Amino acid sequence: MGKYEDLFIKLVENYVKHYPENSFNFIFDGRYVVIGSRKKPVDVKINDTESTLKRIFTEGSIGLGETYCEGLVDVADK
Repeated sequence: MGKYEDLFIKLVENYVKHYPENSFNFIFDGRYVVIGSRKKPVDVKINDTESTLKRIFTEGSIGLGETYCEGLVDVADK
C-alpha cells in the first residue's frame, strides 16, 4: 500500500466513523478494501491507484473529475 492509498483509506475511515450510514467497497488495482458496514455500500474502483490518488490529492476536484473522465475512477451506478 502506498502513501496516498494509506492516506485515502484513513480519510474515508474517519468519514464513515462520523457518518456510519455510509459504507464503501473499494477496489484498488484489484485489491478489495471494505470500509463501513452498511448493507448497500457504494462500489468504487480506482485504477493505477497511487498515481490516481496523488492527482486527486494534489489537484483537488479537478484531479478527481479528470481521473473519472479518463476512466481511472469508476463508481458503480446503482
